[in-house]
Amino acid sequence: VLPNIKLENIYPVTYYDTLPILKGSFPVLALMCYITIVTILGDKIADKQSIKKFGVKVILFFALLLIILIAVTVGLFGYRMTEQFIFPYFSTLKSIKIMESIERVESLVISTWISCDFAIVALFSLASLTLIQQLFKMKSYKKISFWFMLFIFLLTISSTTNVYKIEYWTRVVAVPVNVILFWGVPILAWVLGKCRKVV
Repeated sequence: VLPNIKLENIYPVTYYDTLPILKGSFPVLALMCYITIVTILGDKIADKQSIKKFGVKVILFFALLLIILIAVTVGLFGYRMTEQFIFPYFSTLKSIKIMESIERVESLVISTWISCDFAIVALFSLASLTLIQQLFKMKSYKKISFWFMLFIFLLTISSTTNVYKIEYWTRVVAVPVNVILFWGVPILAWVLGKCRKVV
């Protein structure tokens, strides 16, 4: 991949690129906001003292990884072609060759991708069930877990008829809602809490 990267696709980098970079990082910010969902499961997390230090390291690592991934993708295809891809990351994987003989490594990465998606779905489901339990003051959410997951499954199947609708819904609805709920609201609550202590 690296020999095929064209530096002219990346350079020059000037202050005029700040606004497009911020605009392009908005979907990535929406993905990283999943971290705040873990706070809903606070009573199920052990060793909370070491989470802050470890969490900062993980965030910095993934931030660096995302920067490298974006730079490689734009360097390979250029920004005009990259913005037309539905999954630029997947297109970059197709260009990977190992020792000039092993190609098509995307199948291995897709299996990891599916595992990550399963973990995200499990996290969302557990967080949702925990919120329902707390709102309705239930002793346990186990009795409704099957019916809740069945409802979510049927809702997902009926609402995801094709990839273009999913892409449009993600861009117009999911990304802004994620950023507002999981970044905006916690930051606003933190600021209000600090202001109340000062007053």
